[in-house]
Amino acid sequence: MTITAEEAPDALSRIFEALERRDLDEAMAVLEEIAHADCEHTSVIGTGVEGRTYRGYDGVRGWFADLLESFDVRYVDRDFRVLGEDRVLLLCTNKLRGRGSGAEVSREIGVVWWIEDGLIRRGRSYGSHAEALAAVEAARA
Repeated sequence: MTITAEEAPDALSRIFEALERRDLDEAMAVLEEIAHADCEHTSVIGTGVEGRTYRGYDGVRGWFADLLESFDVRYVDRDFRVLGEDRVLLLCTNKLRGRGSGAEVSREIGVVWWIEDGLIRRGRSYGSHAEALAAVEAARA
């Protein structure tokens, strides 16, 4: 399957919805449909290592699994923006609840994905909408 920037928001939403249901297998099934096998994602939140890059399906699966082991997650107020033929931006609020502690954290995030050869090649998360928008503007310059 190949994906266009216009189709990416629907597919990416399916991944977020699967993660919110704690359905790792469904999240990975969708990812494997729309992303290169050697995709990479740099996360703003993970298992204690911000800015870590996860590579390939196994790397992303590990990140998703660690995230779901530590937190119940929600992605609210999703605002997808298509940035030409090869990029998609998401601005949203990430709500996390610690699985052990029950502590809740809510923070805005931005994510940019790059599409190459009809598949998502890489993604990068940012710790705020402003940071993500600044990165998009810098890439245009």
